[in-house]
Amino acid sequence: MKKKLVLGLALLAMFGIKHGEQIQFPNEITAKRLKEWTSKGKDLIIIDVRQPEEFEQSHIPDSILIPLDTIEESQQIADLERNSPIIVVCHSGNRSRTAQRMLQEMGFTRVANLTGGMLAWAELE
Repeated sequence: MKKKLVLGLALLAMFGIKHGEQIQFPNEITAKRLKEWTSKGKDLIIIDVRQPEEFEQSHIPDSILIPLDTIEESQQIADLERNSPIIVVCHSGNRSRTAQRMLQEMGFTRVANLTGGMLAWAELE
């Protein structure tokens, strides 16, 4: 009886780990994957950390502008749930990587950086 219980718990633990890996939010996301997610209506918050003039030239539909240098004091950021699915975007992926680290330090657990930034996004258009 003990062997069956231990075996059952071991299988449950293995399944739980495997299941968790399947639903883990990515650390990086490609432009192609982001485009798929947005076209399917996946519930995401896309934060563009570029400067206003860059955002005005082009941006991902439904993204919100929160420049990198304002993230820590942004009320929009403060109002978000810490487990919100967030994608951070910039021109090439460098500023957004910094923003990703900042958001993680603020307690956000599901933050992905758009690999290649708007340069990669523009290649899809």
